[in-house]
Amino acid sequence: MVRLELTRSEGPTGESVRAAAGKGTKEPVLLAPWPALAAALSIPIFYFLQSQVVDLDSLYRNYGLMPYAVEQGEYVGLFTSLLLHGNWAHALMNAAFALAFGVPVSRLMGTAWHHGVSYILFYVLCGVAANVIYVWLHAGSFVPLIGASGAVSGLMGATARLINTRGVLGPVLSRTVFIFGAALVAINLVLGFLGDAPGSAGMPIAWEAHLAGFFAGLLLIGPWAALFGRRSIAQARTLPPLVPTEAELAAPPPADSLQEPPPAEPSPDAPVPPPPLPDQRPI
Repeated sequence: MVRLELTRSEGPTGESVRAAAGKGTKEPVLLAPWPALAAALSIPIFYFLQSQVVDLDSLYRNYGLMPYAVEQGEYVGLFTSLLLHGNWAHALMNAAFALAFGVPVSRLMGTAWHHGVSYILFYVLCGVAANVIYVWLHAGSFVPLIGASGAVSGLMGATARLINTRGVLGPVLSRTVFIFGAALVAINLVLGFLGDAPGSAGMPIAWEAHLAGFFAGLLLIGPWAALFGRRSIAQARTLPPLVPTEAELAAPPPADSLQEPPPAEPSPDAPVPPPPLPDQRPI
């Protein structure tokens, strides 16, 4: 039987690949917030379940992201394609990146159950946004896309705004975000040109899904954290600065601070000094 040529999106540094259908060949984990850990562990768990399926061709056709099918109103692939991977290397690489870049985002959201739900929804939203852009760029294609790297790349975009920001969201237009984004774009363009990446088994790269997911996470994390998160951009602006500002240094001290404090009353338990001798005076 002729196998369908498929597309899978892999790790966020550019490992999305178009694969032939068929069976695929400093944060300690214990300190990772449970939402980030749950999202990362779901990737190998779903791949293990996928590996038990006999007819992978039908699985990819029915639940992968096929642009032509989406254009015909079949939207299930926008979501289910995030759960499918091409092989263990593909799944484990995505899981590793999801954990590494999910930890700071999950800490921003918080670890209460409703904050955890908002993190999972943000992860899925980034993946769906990446899939929508991919469908638009490949209109009419019958080649399915599989993999969660659009969602993982969204975590990378959100994390880019959390680097060197004291745990709160930084601006979209910053030097750190520019360097981070430029590096990711360059890596994906090179991998897209070469058509290969670690874990891809020589299969072509769907780099468009990575870049779309990255920019989705970069732009969506601000309003999403403001709506559902624990620390929003507005809250970040109220945090006290690490060092006094020039205006604070130039301002005179409060009037109360210039008054001498009243003398302390002697303690009743303090020893009484001996009286001076007749021919001496107190010093």
